[in-house]
Amino acid sequence: MGDLFLERGSFERTTAIANTFIDKYMANANGEFVKVYLYLLRCYQDRSIKVSVNSFADTLNCTEGDIIRAFKYWEEQSLISVCFDKTGEISGLRINECNDTDSFMESEDKKIEKKATKSKVVTKKKNTNIETLCEDEEFRDLVFAVATYLGKQSLTPKETDTIIYFMYDLEFSADLILHLTEYCVSNGKKNMRYIEKVAVSWATLGITTIEAAKEHTNSHSAKYKCVLKAFGITNRGPAQVEEEYINKWFDEFGFASEIVVEACNRTIKKTHEPSFGYVDSILTNWHNNGITNLDEVNELDEKFKSESSKSKITKLPKKSKATEKTTETSFSAFPQRQYSSDELELKLLRNRAY
Repeated sequence: MGDLFLERGSFERTTAIANTFIDKYMANANGEFVKVYLYLLRCYQDRSIKVSVNSFADTLNCTEGDIIRAFKYWEEQSLISVCFDKTGEISGLRINECNDTDSFMESEDKKIEKKATKSKVVTKKKNTNIETLCEDEEFRDLVFAVATYLGKQSLTPKETDTIIYFMYDLEFSADLILHLTEYCVSNGKKNMRYIEKVAVSWATLGITTIEAAKEHTNSHSAKYKCVLKAFGITNRGPAQVEEEYINKWFDEFGFASEIVVEACNRTIKKTHEPSFGYVDSILTNWHNNGITNLDEVNELDEKFKSESSKSKITKLPKKSKATEKTTETSFSAFPQRQYSSDELELKLLRNRAY
């Protein structure tokens, strides 16, 4: 999920909070929601702060699901307006005036009517709480199974709330949640924050069944495995920055696995160690040269060798004037004798006479 557009005011060294918020809204709000709203006001005052669901989650030590739920809650209270793009993702926010008049507050009838027009996801979430769900045997089994996968005796309240988010906001079945957890754990990721990111990405892609999830993960796992195998990495899955590199090579550049593996092999020969950055420099160069197969890679190599050999061919250096002058002076220091052929023959005969 990318950066969000936030209508902002001018830069201030302090963040103002309306008394109406403290008097009428804060007491009834979840503590996490209050944190999100206060930080949103802070971002509103300072244009230098990056605004995104991810940055909010990192700063406030919350999950992305917590941030999204907080946005939805404050939108229901009419304190903010949330904008969505064509794919249904949050694209922007607007902070509304916290009016201190009673007319600003919606009547209970209007609230009920407004909630009725909300999506079924929100309706389900509002009618569900942890206490009620904990009495459900199926839900208890699900939570226990997830905790077992994560190597824990039990989940924290926040982790349990994330499971509820999967069930009611993302509409994942219990089997799909278990498959999601198993997939992440098999890749060495036992952090609920990471599992949530994968869940959101699946929901964005419209993955709602185990079959669709397996098809998606198999295609993704294949490209990760081929790179890790080429680098001789067998004891772990790819780190996040490594996944970004691999996704770039396969999805953005559109390279086949044999081309990526060739770049990995060349990297090992050159650096003697796995280097995703070095592979990226090779593949970026090939991408810029329009390479689509290994034959074109070989042609590019031959072209490079040809150009390199031509650049090595240089002309013999000319003698400098100083050298020529020195040479001429050294030989000219002695008088040069010149003889004709007759004089040389006569001189030879005289020498024989002696």
